Amino acid sequence: MAITNTTRGRDFAAGSPSGASVAAFGNYWNVELDRLYENDVELQDLITALTPTVNNSVQLTGAQTVAGDKTWSDAQVYNGSATFNDTAVFTGTTVGAGYPNVAVFTSSGTWNVPTNVTKALVTVIGAGGGGARNNFGGGGGGGAAVAIKNVTGLTPSGSVTITVGSGGAGATTDGTVGSNGGNSSFGATVTANGGFGSGGVSGGAPGATGATGDIDFNYGYGSGGAIKFGATAGDYYGGKGAGPGGTMPYSASQDTPSATTPGSGGGGGSVVSSTQYSGGDGADGIVIIRY
Repeated sequence: MAITNTTRGRDFAAGSPSGASVAAFGNYWNVELDRLYENDVELQDLITALTPTVNNSVQLTGAQTVAGDKTWSDAQVYNGSATFNDTAVFTGTTVGAGYPNVAVFTSSGTWNVPTNVTKALVTVIGAGGGGARNNFGGGGGGGAAVAIKNVTGLTPSGSVTITVGSGGAGATTDGTVGSNGGNSSFGATVTANGGFGSGGVSGGAPGATGATGDIDFNYGYGSGGAIKFGATAGDYYGGKGAGPGGTMPYSASQDTPSATTPGSGGGGGSVVSSTQYSGGDGADGIVIIRY
């Protein structure tokens, strides 16, 4: 395809790409403009005139950068990231592959639904239960419930109340139980209950029940205590807290640390030389919104 600047008599046909592809011309001009006509205002106007309004379907695969003002009036599909450096107007259906944005709540709050967002993939995890304290080693706290749901019918520019459960407290007094973890929720649509606090020696607490997602499960039971270690009669491990980050009790003379991975249970307190140590706190919950 030849383009001639009739005012100045320049012929841009040599080495130019064939066809009317905007992408092909973009590659050609990026080289030629820098090398020959960097300050040629008339040529810049010519290139601007070549930037079209696109009225048919467009599919972008992989990372793409779109420069110049453009209007799309038909279906658009994005399989990778698309960066728009100028005005982009969409009057047809726009479909992104997956959910490119994420909002994470580690404490309760409000999610303000962005403009044009009507659905989200939501993961809600309750809080873990606390570990027990007992003269034979406390049981570990139970793991929280997990709910994953594809939420539709959201109101653009609306809001959703987010509740994030607090981890159950580990027992700090001899012969006492851990507290239950708090429940987490995404509005009234998705709920995941917290794990149970451990209440004894031989068995840890069970995993939480109660979740309202498309996919529901829990992090299971905490481990039981009463595991002997050392030569001293009064030495017992506490049980490990449930979940991917449930804490493991110490054999040293110190309290069990708190769990940190969302929804995991706190470990039970160990007993060293007949001295009881406190159970660990369960981890807080979390709400993750992909949209």
